[in-house]
Amino acid sequence: MKLNFLIFVSLLQVGMAVGQDQVLKPTVDQAVYFDVSPPLRDMVKSLPQKADRTWKDGIVKNYFFNAPEQGAKNGPEPVADPGLQVFDGARLSDTTILNFEGVGNVNGLNPPDTDGDAGPDYYFQTINASYAIFNKAGVKIFGPFSNSSVWNGMPNNSNDGDAVVLYDEIADRWLFSQFSFPNYPNGPYFQMIAVSQTPDPTGAWYRWQFEFAVFNDYPKFGIWPDGYYMTCNHINQVGGPFSGNGAYAFDRDAMLAGDPGAQRISFTLPYGAPGFLTMLPSDCDGPFPPMGTPNYFAYIKTIGTQHFGIYEFHADWINPANATFGNKITLPVNSFSTFSGTGIAQKGTPGRLDPISDRLMNRLQYRKFNGYSAMVVNHTVKTTSNVAGIRWYELRNTGSGWSVYQQSTYAPSDNLSRWMASMAMDSAGSIALGF
Repeated sequence: MKLNFLIFVSLLQVGMAVGQDQVLKPTVDQAVYFDVSPPLRDMVKSLPQKADRTWKDGIVKNYFFNAPEQGAKNGPEPVADPGLQVFDGARLSDTTILNFEGVGNVNGLNPPDTDGDAGPDYYFQTINASYAIFNKAGVKIFGPFSNSSVWNGMPNNSNDGDAVVLYDEIADRWLFSQFSFPNYPNGPYFQMIAVSQTPDPTGAWYRWQFEFAVFNDYPKFGIWPDGYYMTCNHINQVGGPFSGNGAYAFDRDAMLAGDPGAQRISFTLPYGAPGFLTMLPSDCDGPFPPMGTPNYFAYIKTIGTQHFGIYEFHADWINPANATFGNKITLPVNSFSTFSGTGIAQKGTPGRLDPISDRLMNRLQYRKFNGYSAMVVNHTVKTTSNVAGIRWYELRNTGSGWSVYQQSTYAPSDNLSRWMASMAMDSAGSIALGF
């Protein structure tokens, strides 16, 4: 077998043509606001508060209260999946090194928007619109506080969530970001970005605020040698319909140096034309690829001819107008089915939960090995009338382009749904899947 695979359950949790007739041109700008914070541990610490994000029900429905009763059919029967894994993997004895209670849903928001990352000395976790910092002994040393407290004192700073935290292991620094729409439901909208000055996330941070004319929903980030890359879904107005996909690069070197003029390179794909909803940028773990390697933006096409798609984003910080986004490739994948109109059954209630099976799940992890590069990622699929499973992929590039090295759907035949997953691969090539 190709796979050394570990399953665990988290309780917390252009120059280039994009299509045959579409060429994207970059937009280049800078933050509308920059400053340097005092040490985070010395700032005013905003405590978590209950928040109302019912606006998001128009985008991610979260609940389907009018869905059929539990046990009823949820759309058509799924297609045959040649990679379906209906048995549990080998169960190993418990080797958990550390297990501790993280941040709960202190804001009372749905969906949970769980995210976190670990460095050598700290674990930084964000849930909904709040965060906390733990040491590696599992002791909570800071928080939970509102995400927006990281940007206290900045204008247009609204605690609206969808936060992402990443540890930049090459620089030994932290990246923290969330969107803000202080003029709800109207624009302009903002992405708040902070980069720690030191390896200590409770210390001082460089802080930027980038403006968007359309709502920048569902932001996701990836760390790359030449930039911090971001994707988001464009919506003309909060709660409105999708209008496009955004692809962004932020100058990593400039941000690590605390440059107020750190540039942003932007591309926009019109919604509907590419045939997918959401992209993810690749996020590198371990040694970086050679400088000049493009960041890979991936998507899964769920309607029509199903496939895995990859774009290349080449940033050019010397002449940003020469940046390109394109060189798209499509890779065939095993057939799968998605949920449509209804969701995942819950015990004791007819209400169902939205699996958002129309997109890849964060992260798209990249790792460089001797002789090849690999990426791992997953998405939620429907395996029986009412049950969700996890379709996962390992992609490899030996120098002649990307291909699907292995793929499968993890769905043991116990009638339990598995979803909202995330994947990672370590330096030995072992894969972990949490859900």
